[in-house]
Amino acid sequence: MGVMRPTLLLAGALLAGAATAQTSIGIDPPRLVVVVSIDQFRADYLTRFAPLYLPARTGNKVGGFRYLMENGAVFADAHHNHVPTATGPGHATLMTGTGPGSNGIVGNDWYDPATIDWSDLSKTHETYCVQDPSVQAVAGGKPMSPRNLKVTTVGDELKMATNGKSRVVGIAFKDRASILMAGHAADQVVWFDSASGNWTSSTFYCPDKKLPSWAAKMNEERVIDRQLGKAWVPLLPAESYRFSRKAPAEKPAAEGVFRHELGTKPDRAYYSEFTTSGFGNDYIAETVERALNETLLGRAETTDILVINLSTNDYVGHRYGPNSPEVADVSVRTDRMLSRMFNFLNGHVRGGLKNVVIAVTADHGVVPIPEEAHEHFNITSSERQPEKPVVDAVAKALTARYGEGNWALGALPNLYLNRGLMQQKGLDPIEVEKVARDAALAAPGVAAAFTRHQIQSGETPWTRLAELAHNSFFAPLSGDVLVFEAVGTYFGGGTGTGHGSPWVYDTHVPLVLSGKGIKRGWHYDRVYTTALAPTLSLLLGIEYPSGCTGVPLAPALAR
Repeated sequence: MGVMRPTLLLAGALLAGAATAQTSIGIDPPRLVVVVSIDQFRADYLTRFAPLYLPARTGNKVGGFRYLMENGAVFADAHHNHVPTATGPGHATLMTGTGPGSNGIVGNDWYDPATIDWSDLSKTHETYCVQDPSVQAVAGGKPMSPRNLKVTTVGDELKMATNGKSRVVGIAFKDRASILMAGHAADQVVWFDSASGNWTSSTFYCPDKKLPSWAAKMNEERVIDRQLGKAWVPLLPAESYRFSRKAPAEKPAAEGVFRHELGTKPDRAYYSEFTTSGFGNDYIAETVERALNETLLGRAETTDILVINLSTNDYVGHRYGPNSPEVADVSVRTDRMLSRMFNFLNGHVRGGLKNVVIAVTADHGVVPIPEEAHEHFNITSSERQPEKPVVDAVAKALTARYGEGNWALGALPNLYLNRGLMQQKGLDPIEVEKVARDAALAAPGVAAAFTRHQIQSGETPWTRLAELAHNSFFAPLSGDVLVFEAVGTYFGGGTGTGHGSPWVYDTHVPLVLSGKGIKRGWHYDRVYTTALAPTLSLLLGIEYPSGCTGVPLAPALAR
């Protein structure tokens, strides 16, 4: 009989130990997974503002972004692989590992074709991605839940794998961010009610109609009102903002780089200004600390998950644009907020940061303010284009071809056609869709359009935009034509800017992982945000979310 190899002896000992006393799941998993989605944090912000960020380490304290970049796995060419690039679809993708075509979140809002009243379109309302009339709001706001999400999240799979022992908590100003990342089985999920200034939830997560105690205490203490009468001013000296410029619609500051006054009364206007200011993310940081102190996430026998969205970055970006001093400042403040959170986690979690996995990414990017790009830099392709002319052009073409009727309804990129009228007139839906597509393509600001039949039958051209159309098409809810705007075009009004397109400024986001089981390094191959969920699942030793189509980030895995 030969000598048993030491590796086999070790493996046997490990298996024997696991058989007698399972204290966790997986193979040496982290105590806590923290996923931070920084709303509208375009990929270039990670490196563009790096000189303004804290050092990776200062004494025994760690920094924010530079700590992650020096100690984690950085995927520099990470993109969302769906359209619209919006908050609902983006956050649904991050923790499900799949796009709208599988998870069902085809926009922030959409029309349900089964409920459109074509006889009187004024009676038809859009469906909001997390609305749920079957539940009740708790502590203000509107009734919300993840019922519209058709697949599981990483948190859902972890809860099932541990018989509910693991805990999942979601925190964000935006309901659609915290809900769609946390998922169906989450323990505590809260979002912000801008009317009352309260943390709120719904009976989906709080069947006893009581908020988590830490959220209720923050509401009672009116922590949100501490900044009444104050102003958001730059964190750094004026010289630090020399590469930025005021948005075209913004008046020059009377003094300094900028100064934005918050209200003096605790009302909706104040809460809107607060969440669109440098104070917003600090409030999230305090909320996270209170939640961790009371829930003791990261201290149990099984892994816990905390998902966070920093919505303030999106509010600021929409109003002031990606090249503004306000966006530079809120990015710097985000860096400080992350540093604060990382150092808190280091003292809170058993084993410190070595026992934590941190993932930082974003739900979408943003297009430069069209007028700014055009007027300051002669980028003539940039333009602001309302959606209505596109829908009107389609309706006009169908009326001219087939006669009067309510033909089209749009929540772009989804354009819905009146199938009842087609049937009444004995029309071929495939032909009608083609007429609508051609009319949309001729409308201002449109780059591409694909019909329902093209997508479902696989007759789209072999292009990147067609691939996005396939990834984004969910048959029960998507439109009969998917319409994509042209490069540089923003489908929206106002004076600020937005997102939603298939172009790189909207799809390109940071994707950084750090901590236990993660191998440090920079990677430049194209990856997609659908990769985050399966990567976390492998680290936790659990099954992928039910609809997952993403491929794990193999270069990031240390084992």
